[in-house]
Amino acid sequence: MSRPVPVRRSLALRSLAGLAVAAFLGTGLAEAQTCGPNEVFLKNDTLPAVPSGPLSVAVIRGLCEGEAMGAVFDVSGIGTQVQLQNAAFGFFNVAGANGIQAVVNLKVHDGITWSGGVPTLGPEIFDWANVTGSSIAATTHAINTVDTSAQNIVVTSGKLVITWWMDINPNGDCPSGYTSNFGTDDGSGACSAVPQQNLLYISGTGWRDPSTAAIGPFPLCPLYYNGNWILRACVKNVSTTTSYCTAKTNSFGCLPAIGWTGNPSATAGSGFTIRGANVRNQKPGLLLYTIQGRAATPFTGGFLCLVPPVKRTPGVSSLGNPLPFQDCSGMYQIDMNAFAVGALGGNPLAQLQVPGTKVQAQFWGRDNGFTPPNDTTLTDAIEFDVGP
Repeated sequence: MSRPVPVRRSLALRSLAGLAVAAFLGTGLAEAQTCGPNEVFLKNDTLPAVPSGPLSVAVIRGLCEGEAMGAVFDVSGIGTQVQLQNAAFGFFNVAGANGIQAVVNLKVHDGITWSGGVPTLGPEIFDWANVTGSSIAATTHAINTVDTSAQNIVVTSGKLVITWWMDINPNGDCPSGYTSNFGTDDGSGACSAVPQQNLLYISGTGWRDPSTAAIGPFPLCPLYYNGNWILRACVKNVSTTTSYCTAKTNSFGCLPAIGWTGNPSATAGSGFTIRGANVRNQKPGLLLYTIQGRAATPFTGGFLCLVPPVKRTPGVSSLGNPLPFQDCSGMYQIDMNAFAVGALGGNPLAQLQVPGTKVQAQFWGRDNGFTPPNDTTLTDAIEFDVGP
């Protein structure tokens, strides 16, 4: 166990009385580090994902009952709908004692905006105490993990905001500080808290960025708060992007197939490419789309997989091997994010820039191996939700 440093106190800093350093023993931590299949591990702190040997952490002794800490995770690259599977936090004693407890609560928000160091949290989508009718015990000297996989906590804004509230802490009092409390990854040196990543709720003040916050003339970081909250999570992509319907076999006997890369976004401007593979080379085509739902209506020898009214993107070429070769090496593709913001021309529906809009789409192209009016290529279809 590392030697505790002197505790700094200031009555003007009632809610952050000081900090002390305790040893991070690496015992009982494996549960907090494990995510299930197809889950993504998120870590706010800079400690190893699986700690080994003694490490130093900072105990934020001045965080009082009725106050909270939290962290912001950017999950926009994981999917348009991301579900919280479990959440974990560090709770430590200044002397490194094990088994000391407090009572905390978990709240989750979907999204956040900033005005300098003052955050505005998005809608609260989960409150453990209200939903379950129970409390959460924080125990030293470890990372405590709460399984939320059965709670269907889904964020769609691209920003997952996890907050931990201190309800009951019998290990001290607010004026003098608490010997056991939430912890950060390091309390030494210059301010190491990452801006707009950590959150602190101060009674009478509200949410603040602890890397820049002050109480009166006193800046919190690095004298009374430092480092990043030890706060972790496992999440899973539950976006609904999927294929459906039946493609039309082309005149060469190939079955076109729709596919995609990236995530649909209302604001990104690029990064979500829809593709139609196994089509005839060097043929014109375009993407048909709707927001009215799925269908399977007989159409030019295949199926129109979209409920009218049907809209269209600008035309594209299937490319593939150069003529005079004729084969199934062609592929239609279009970046739907770029089309949605008007970067590719055409007249995109305004709803393509509204998060949550459900879209169905299908490639149509020319296939002169069939006689009119069946001289077309039709892929199967894709359905996706527009993300933030």
